[in-house]
Amino acid sequence: MNWYATGGQASEQLFAKNTPEFLYWVRKNLYELADFAADKLSQSEFFDQSLPMEERLRRLELCGDQLTQERNQTNHAMFAIMEYRFFGRLYNDIRFRGDGTAEDLERIHGKTRRENAEIECAGNDTTLAEFANERYLYL
Repeated sequence: MNWYATGGQASEQLFAKNTPEFLYWVRKNLYELADFAADKLSQSEFFDQSLPMEERLRRLELCGDQLTQERNQTNHAMFAIMEYRFFGRLYNDIRFRGDGTAEDLERIHGKTRRENAEIECAGNDTTLAEFANERYLYL
């Protein structure tokens, strides 16, 4: 698939680059891709049967914690979206497909709730608020 040929990418091209409409579409596309990439990152490691589940969970949590660190350092909404999707996917996979412990579930679920709060507190980024309402109906 060519991401540059998608409908969202084409929508960006309808507006001059120095307009609010262009910025809206750039951000909306960024948030969509960030959400998608975080989901695939989590799954690509979780379902890698070449590693024991303990090692997969250790590596996944390190990746998620790195996303948290990036969000804390940059305060960029993209990282909040990525960490929310990443930890949410990881929690779901541990709960329904993995053999993680109750402690694993509780720890990861706590991180998911934290990211939920971060996205809810997005402030005046109306594109993020719209994206979150469309994607995460329960926020």
